[in-house]
Formats: sequence, structure tokens, C-alpha cells
Amino acid sequence: MRKYAYEATPNNLDYAYDMKAGKFVDKMQVFSVAVQEKREQIFLVCAMFDSNQGGAASQIGLIDQKMALFLE
Repeated sequence: MRKYAYEATPNNLDYAYDMKAGKFVDKMQVFSVAVQEKREQIFLVCAMFDSNQGGAASQIGLIDQKMALFLE
């Protein structure tokens, strides 16, 4: 699963999921023009982990790419 994370740090994992295709977007393609044009069907999933509590998730977010980029 970590192989799809386009932003991966010890305390953060970010994924892009294509709702129409039903699969995660390859991390090398997340910022491509082709993916950016499909921004209403791409959802970003962000998970942040608390390093002080054994790596438990402290926040989980879900937003479509259009809202993330343009606040629309």
C-alpha cells in the first residue's frame, strides 16, 4: 500500500484515488496533466500519525482534488 503514497514520511501518508477507474493513482503520475484534468474524479486521502502514541492515526482526511486545488 505504501508504494502508492505520493507523499510518504514517518508521520504522513498521502494517496490519490481515481474513483472512476477504481484504483490508486501511481505516485509518479499524481501531478501529471492527465490526472490534473480528471480532478473531479480524483480523491486525495491523507493520514497523519502521532509519533508520541505508537503511530496511531491522529487525523485522516478525504477531499476531491478540485476542492484541494481550487477550493471549489
